[in-house]
Amino acid sequence: MATQTDYQYTWGNSVDGFLHTFIAEGAIAEGELVELGTAGRQVKKHTTTLGNAVIGVCHEAASDGDPVVICCPGPIRKVRAAAAGITRGQLVVPSSVTAGACMSQAYANGSTVHGVIGIALETGDELNERVPVLMATPWALNA
Repeated sequence: MATQTDYQYTWGNSVDGFLHTFIAEGAIAEGELVELGTAGRQVKKHTTTLGNAVIGVCHEAASDGDPVVICCPGPIRKVRAAAAGITRGQLVVPSSVTAGACMSQAYANGSTVHGVIGIALETGDELNERVPVLMATPWALNA
């Protein structure tokens, strides 16, 4: 379940700015691409797995466990989850069942996804649960 009151990435919704603070999972060099890490606010150097979405570029070098600033393709905004839920690390798309809510879809290299709004930073498994999403345009997500 996504935290409903603790703003881990930013205070409230980040309506401007593209620099967000995460926690380094392993050493990350300045300029390297990053993807979501194992859990929580962790990010790690992007692997060669094309099915893992890039969330940004490391703004400054960081050691394992240190806070790290990531230049992202958009601000972070909490959205409402549909009954189908939202899964951390997946693309966030409009719900096909609940108007105004979102669900997630696995990232797949070469697939066509319509209406992508971003990447889920946490998992939300209840209707109307607020989930932080790294907002991005479809071209930024290679959708």
